[in-house]
Amino acid sequence: MSQNLGYVLEFVGGFFGILGLGYLYNGNFKDFIIRFVGLLLLDIIILVISLVLTLLIIGILGFFLIPIVNIIAAILSTYMLVKENQGKP
Repeated sequence: MSQNLGYVLEFVGGFFGILGLGYLYNGNFKDFIIRFVGLLLLDIIILVISLVLTLLIIGILGFFLIPIVNIIAAILSTYMLVKENQGKP
């Protein structure tokens, strides 16, 4: 298994809202589920908040929060995967 492929899967998957693919690739199914469901719930919460703000004519820009959150989550999760794999052959 290539650790670099795990990092790429984690970042690219997280960018598209499928956080945890690097963990799944490494065989950590539990961590995959936690990250995938966590980001999904966070995206749903942001979407609901954005819809409410849009209805109040304040937050059409709120829809830009989801990609921003996905990118931040992908970067953080990839960083955590790198830290977890340090010292492994």
